[in-house]
Amino acid sequence: MDVFSLLKLYSTGIRDFSKVNLSGAVLSQTNLSKVNLSLANLSRTNLSLTNLSRSNLSGTNLSGTNLIGADLNGTDLTGAKLTWASLMGADMVGADLTLADMIEANLGLANMSFANLHGAYLIGANLNGANLSGANLSGANLSGANLSWADLSEADLTEANLTGANINGATMPDGLKVLA
Repeated sequence: MDVFSLLKLYSTGIRDFSKVNLSGAVLSQTNLSKVNLSLANLSRTNLSLTNLSRSNLSGTNLSGTNLIGADLNGTDLTGAKLTWASLMGADMVGADLTLADMIEANLGLANMSFANLHGAYLIGANLNGANLSGANLSGANLSGANLSWADLSEADLTEANLTGANINGATMPDGLKVLA
């Protein structure tokens, strides 16, 4: 399926595009809210400033994808592959990123408040200035991640791996003791 076909079908009310292959496509600044792109291949796709709120992207390959400024509020990204993806300034309030692979992803200044990142892989990810207040990061692997100036107030970091993470200037949850 090509971009034109998907957008035409979407405009008629069709929302199920699971398993579609749009690798390398340009879909920036489009409205795809409530779309089902589960198990799709969207690697290296340009989705900057795209509205994907309340969508199903579970198991989707988004590696190397441009999601700068995208609206991912309430989106299901369970088990999604976001390695090397750019999500600078993305709005991800309440998104479900359980077990998502975000190794080396750029999440600087992203709003991930109240997002579920249980068991997520954020190894070497850039979370500089990100809002993670109230997020569930239990069991997440944040080793080597850049969390400088991130807001982690009221975040659940139970059994999270922060080995080698940069937490300079970060707002940490009350009572959290980080071992150097």
